[in-house]
Amino acid sequence: MGSYLESALANISRHEQMIDGCNGRVKWAAKNAVFHLKMAAELLHVDPLISAFRAICAEEEAATALIFSLKRLNYEGASKIQFKSHQDKQAVIFFIHAMREWVNDFKAEVSQFFSDARLYPTEVNGRHAVGIYLPLVNTDKAVHPIPPLSLNVQGNSSWDEIINRIVAKKCDSDCFIGLKEYVEKRANFRNELLYATDKGIPSWKVGAEEFVANQCGIVEALLFSIGLIDPWGGKDKDRSPIVESCIAVFLKSFRLPKKAQVSAIDV
Repeated sequence: MGSYLESALANISRHEQMIDGCNGRVKWAAKNAVFHLKMAAELLHVDPLISAFRAICAEEEAATALIFSLKRLNYEGASKIQFKSHQDKQAVIFFIHAMREWVNDFKAEVSQFFSDARLYPTEVNGRHAVGIYLPLVNTDKAVHPIPPLSLNVQGNSSWDEIINRIVAKKCDSDCFIGLKEYVEKRANFRNELLYATDKGIPSWKVGAEEFVANQCGIVEALLFSIGLIDPWGGKDKDRSPIVESCIAVFLKSFRLPKKAQVSAIDV
């Protein structure tokens, strides 16, 4: 096992205390995601196809943990996300990437005020969690959004519009007509690892280790998201408007009739 994959697995282990503080399906799906990655590493040179498959299962379990966290915290629309749907689970990371895109744009816009946003381990409500701080340029002070994802938008654009634009831009750059097509293509890859076609049986000749390491990064991004949401939530806590908009855009993309799917993310 190469040092890159070892490093990726070590990064995953940093989240174990946060996971242990979760409850029910959130906790056990996250634990299973970590287990799948460890087994993927063990199987890498024995059966690279099954190694890659377990790495995909790790992502789906981490996504399941996040979905159940949103359901536990009663986010509007979360009940409509189908945790048994491979496509729904494969779509979750897309919105994590969308938020990263927004963060990059945000950093460029406010670079004269803030340096890079940073994630850090913290504790809240007696649980291990993830926090965010935005260091103020040329000072020893920083802004701490509490809870971390409760950022409001001022100006002409709503969060729904911002997420819509990012999703549409990503789909367009990768030559997909919409999010549904994008996710279907990604979700079908798991079947390509398992089932024969009229051209032969599946095979994986090179790049399995890089794929598993990349899946570690995806799982870690999902675990960070859980740490930014689940420990901070509760009946007396505000819900994140960013998360609410991601759910709304997801439902528009996946739950509308076929003719409406393209316009649902078109801005």
